[in-house]
Amino acid sequence: MSDLNSILNALHSPPMRHAMFGHLPIALCVLGIPLALAAAVLPRNVTCRVMAIIAFALLTIAAFVTTNSGDAAHAAITAPLSQDVYALIDRHQDMAEKLWLFGGGVTVLLALSALRLPLLRTLTAWLAVVLSGATLVWVSFTADLGGQLVYQHGVGVPKTTALALAASPSATLAPAGKPAAEDPRIAFFRDTVQPILAENCQKCHNSARAARGKSGKLDQTSRETILQGGRSGPAIVPGKPEESLLIKRLKGVLPGEDPMPPSPNTPLTDDQIAKIEQWIRDGAAWTNIPAESREPTHSN
Repeated sequence: MSDLNSILNALHSPPMRHAMFGHLPIALCVLGIPLALAAAVLPRNVTCRVMAIIAFALLTIAAFVTTNSGDAAHAAITAPLSQDVYALIDRHQDMAEKLWLFGGGVTVLLALSALRLPLLRTLTAWLAVVLSGATLVWVSFTADLGGQLVYQHGVGVPKTTALALAASPSATLAPAGKPAAEDPRIAFFRDTVQPILAENCQKCHNSARAARGKSGKLDQTSRETILQGGRSGPAIVPGKPEESLLIKRLKGVLPGEDPMPPSPNTPLTDDQIAKIEQWIRDGAAWTNIPAESREPTHSN
């Protein structure tokens, strides 16, 4: 009973659920390859062909299930990660999203190999064997990327300590002749607003995903890119939080749109949104120096 409860509890955790489902395509591919080979070598053996078709049809379905669980696991990430890790996540997702094409292709070829035309039957059967091998290579590389994310970067691991933030050139609004570190607007952004953006926004709205056309092509990792905006236009209007698309999306006031960040993440609290509004109202100052890296202040 305790084992059953552990499984049920794991299914409620997006990262654990993805880890469980992620092994299905690998297992089905390993099972399907010898069946596809047997169907090619023994073209008159209906049992081998049917079992191979079932294996790769299930692989196609498992690919969809695994991809959906991966999207939920991605949305559940709370720790800020480096741009390299975000790029690795996107590469892993892109490969996973194409896996169903391999599984579906093998299934179709195996089905065609049931035709009575000898030449077509032989050709499609052996093409299915070749494509099944390519499927194993593809799923292996996809799984390897997932392994790197978990075991090298701690993505999806409880209480992960990945704290690297984006570091791209960006402008600040510090008054001329006054160090940026002394500007209270810079300190407010660094200590209050940047942690909110890093934990709730930048895991999806970063340069890697924007370059791939994802997350509305909005990059929130620098002042320039957040002002430039994405498909819907600039995310903020400095000095005017009430006109800023970011605030409207966070509050969920746009017709037909839920508050950001999307489910299963927890929407920002009113206090967090108020802090972002204050940051925009004060001109949206920016710095890439995290709070823990600033120089201590000494008094005489």
